[in-house]
Amino acid sequence: MRLVSQAHYIPDTRQSITDAILANGQSIYEAKAFGRLFGFENVATLTDKTLTHAFETVLDGLDIQSDLPDAVIYCHGNPVQYTGDLSPVEELVKTHPALKNVEHVFELDQHTCSTLFWALDVAQGLLRDGTKRVLILAGAGGVGHLAV
Repeated sequence: MRLVSQAHYIPDTRQSITDAILANGQSIYEAKAFGRLFGFENVATLTDKTLTHAFETVLDGLDIQSDLPDAVIYCHGNPVQYTGDLSPVEELVKTHPALKNVEHVFELDQHTCSTLFWALDVAQGLLRDGTKRVLILAGAGGVGHLAV
């Protein structure tokens, strides 16, 4: 597995880690433990942009014109609730020109910060099974990070 391109989008707005964890349906105890364990007080959050917009911004920053992915893995550490018929990643795959070759879309939610390791493991399996290029989209709700 080889990293070809990387881009990120980190919103300017911040939210307390406690408010972010509570908004994801977790308990105050989990918020306190997370804050103490990782030393986070605030996280970047989307307030005036959509998750799809954040993903598009990152995709546009990637140099993948000649290496379009044929699989997308979106991973996040906390549950994300979507409104509508499609998740933002499914919507992105249907509309963004850089994703026109995508045949497989996966979403991983392991409810921990280690979800990216699960995504890398899934990507490695896909590549072993014949997938040419995998796009990994990591982040939740406000922080978008893509790697191809």
